[in-house]
Amino acid sequence: STIAGAGLGRFLEEPAPVGTVLRSQQLGSENLLCFSSEEELRAAFPAKQDLHMIADFAFCTLTLPKTVLLDAPPTMVNHAAAGQGANTSFRFDGKIKEVVATRDIKVGEELLQDYREIGRVDWLENCLLYTSPSPRDS
Repeated sequence: STIAGAGLGRFLEEPAPVGTVLRSQQLGSENLLCFSSEEELRAAFPAKQDLHMIADFAFCTLTLPKTVLLDAPPTMVNHAAAGQGANTSFRFDGKIKEVVATRDIKVGEELLQDYREIGRVDWLENCLLYTSPSPRDS
């Protein structure tokens, strides 16, 4: 990423006009995992160190309350506030999640999303809050 301290980032190799679908995934598929409870999440990711990955890459949306989503592989979109560089957003159409260009994006430009669009799921927050790594997980 061009953002200090951010993750890897993803950059465009060709221009994307506003409205372009940059990624399309079916909910519950192998590339967009869905969890509706802590039990489901822990069954899929039983090791404590897995929860650290979940903390970095899982996300929620107001469109699907109480559901935690996990891209596989991650989309690698970093944060920028709307009006300050954000150029993508999620759109849901039935069981399809799309990452859409919210403005024209130039070749070489980093994909950015306003993370404030991402919802909160209390069971996930509690799961992550009360799970701390043990010495053997380090």
